[in-house]
Amino acid sequence: MLEATAQLQSELEYVQQELRKAREERDALKEKVSLLQTAEQNARHEIKRLEADAEVSEATNARLVSTRTKQVACIREANAQIDSLPQENDGLRETAQKYETRSEATAAEQASLKSQLRQRPPSGLRAESGDPISLDPYENHVDQASEADIKSGVESLNDSLDAFTMTIIDEAEELAGRHSRSRVASVVQQHNTRTKLIAALAEYSEVEDKRGFFLEANLHHGLVVELNKLFFSGDVLSRAQSSCLTTALLDDLAKHHPWTVVQRWRSLTATSGANLVSSSSKIWKDSISCSADSTVTLLAWAHCQPLETFTPLLPTIQNRLASLYDEASRISVIVRRDLLSVRMSVIAPDQEAVCSPFEPDIVNGAWPDMGVAAGDEVIGFFKFGLRRQTEKGEVSHLIKPEVTTSALLRYMADKTS
Repeated sequence: MLEATAQLQSELEYVQQELRKAREERDALKEKVSLLQTAEQNARHEIKRLEADAEVSEATNARLVSTRTKQVACIREANAQIDSLPQENDGLRETAQKYETRSEATAAEQASLKSQLRQRPPSGLRAESGDPISLDPYENHVDQASEADIKSGVESLNDSLDAFTMTIIDEAEELAGRHSRSRVASVVQQHNTRTKLIAALAEYSEVEDKRGFFLEANLHHGLVVELNKLFFSGDVLSRAQSSCLTTALLDDLAKHHPWTVVQRWRSLTATSGANLVSSSSKIWKDSISCSADSTVTLLAWAHCQPLETFTPLLPTIQNRLASLYDEASRISVIVRRDLLSVRMSVIAPDQEAVCSPFEPDIVNGAWPDMGVAAGDEVIGFFKFGLRRQTEKGEVSHLIKPEVTTSALLRYMADKTS
């Protein structure tokens, strides 16, 4: 009984406090009304004085009348607020009641969610799957990544290739412009022009926009070849990491064991191989150093400049290549390790594909608006593709590899004529 009395006393004090606040607000509004009434009287006196003045303008009269009208409206609004204070107090009580009810409902929902969470099994997979997880590593075929994730990763790598080449070309143009007096007229003739891309770069080295196209094509080709050799060639480990033995083992395992076992063996072997060959390994450092040197040499040759002109770019090129290699390495591991229901492979055309006819069913052509057509000669590689193989041996391409064709040579020749 005492507790109930105390509760009622507390509620009474709260209501009295709210009423005091309401009275204070009412008194403040009354004071405001009084001030406005005084202002209204002053305005009336001012209007009478100005009306008595023959020189008062009509514009001034209109302004004062408008002011008086606004003041009257303010007075009415203040009176309405005073009259509505009791209703507002009732509204506050009703709102508090609603919040209390909502809080109780939220607490009940929270308790229900906690109960559901306790009943859920532990999770940590990167992709959901309805397949059971086996304790046997060779029976575990739950995908850890989705096909869409891997496709997005390959597209991002291709975008990084674009960004790398275009940035280097722009920076080289700027450096060459500062050293225009250092041109070496005979430098082009001193280099080997065995491939058509290199020969075309030599032919158009004097024309900036054409030189840019062929520089881009040459840089893309070199990067695709090197990254493919280092990370993507081979079904299990890249050819730079091992001989073709692991690929032969994969083929042999596929003849005698279930798909899930073969896929899991590929995943485990690829993961171990990636741990052995990382960014700290000699093979990475040698490749980055060699690729950076080749890039500087290509820039110097294309611009008919001595190597010293572009040597300041060397550290920047090495750092950007390291980032590009990191990205390619991550994708190469994920594509072999994390998708087991199907076999995904990042692909580039075989080296023998250069000089072969362009086949639009299996590859795309760079710069299609230049008139790329079936039967054109492939003269270089441009971007990576993504191949998908099912347990039944069905093969499809989520992304087609991209190549440079003789359409580029034809287009530039026509542009010259």
